[in-house]
Amino acid sequence: MITFLKTSTQKKAGFKIDNYNSSRRLSEIICIETGISLSYNTLRRFFGIVKSVKPSNHTLDTLALFNGFLNYTDFTRNFHLKNRWEQEFKLASLMQDSEKELLLFVEENLHTNRDFTLKLTQIVRELMLVKNYDLLVQIFSLKKMTYDHFNFDDIAYFANCTGTLLKTFDSESEELQKLVLNDNFLDLILTIYVDYKHLNSYYGNWLIIIEKPYKKKRCQTIL
Repeated sequence: MITFLKTSTQKKAGFKIDNYNSSRRLSEIICIETGISLSYNTLRRFFGIVKSVKPSNHTLDTLALFNGFLNYTDFTRNFHLKNRWEQEFKLASLMQDSEKELLLFVEENLHTNRDFTLKLTQIVRELMLVKNYDLLVQIFSLKKMTYDHFNFDDIAYFANCTGTLLKTFDSESEELQKLVLNDNFLDLILTIYVDYKHLNSYYGNWLIIIEKPYKKKRCQTIL
């Protein structure tokens, strides 16, 4: 957790702590914000600018307070939770305000850790609900969105959480058909989430649309 505390402190300060001047500057900022004095030499040792020693509880508590926590214990318990909420707020903002940045967010975070599958599912479901098919096509066209980039358990989760929304789609929409005919969309959703109860209705309609231009064997297998 000390590594996270170092990273968080530099992020909060807005500059890297890697020399005498940046240590003095951080010391002054901490004193102004917290009312607690933490010497620049202490900070130089903490950030490994000079020979480091085990940080004292006073140092850890002060840096945790600077980062918005009650003390270091509070930091170790709640740092990840706070980060998660910050990510949720950032994601909500991107969903509303910037399609370009949202696409970049997905591209940069895909497969960095397995937890991002949950975020990806959330994003795709939301875009399906608001019928933003153009952005969905862009996401499913990313190189990292191919089937072989995913763990199968993640694919199963992703497909079953998003596939339930297929019944809300209008099969007559040309814009939507571009999405449904996207190879990655087919591999990750339509061929994994099979609605056997509706093969003669909406799901069957999608299979007919897919089969016409492609004549793909996988469609015959599903049927």
